Amino acid sequence: LSFLPTVSGDHIKSGGTLTETELYFKAFVQKNPFGTITDDSIQVYNEYTYLHSGMYTFQLGEADARTPVEARFSYVWEKIGNDWKIAHHHSSVRPGETPAPVPAPKAPARKNKKSRK
Repeated sequence: LSFLPTVSGDHIKSGGTLTETELYFKAFVQKNPFGTITDDSIQVYNEYTYLHSGMYTFQLGEADARTPVEARFSYVWEKIGNDWKIAHHHSSVRPGETPAPVPAPKAPARKNKKSRK
């Protein structure tokens, strides 16, 4: 597997026991993502390989302060035995779009202290 993620500039490759791909997704899931495919297509190359590509919008952040990110994606799928596996994945912010920063968690309100004289 090779992977070009949406919210990282790294080219992640498989290997090791806890792969970079797993580490990336463990961190990404902490951002509470929710996504919707808005446009897609499939190109079949042969009985063992196909490309799935398109556009999606995903939301990041807490439910009351989600930030939308419009992105494009591509997956190359490969059939190994009876299972379909992702051979390559690319996702990037849609050109011309600047993702809004994910807001920091809200700090509890501070009470004003009256000054004593």
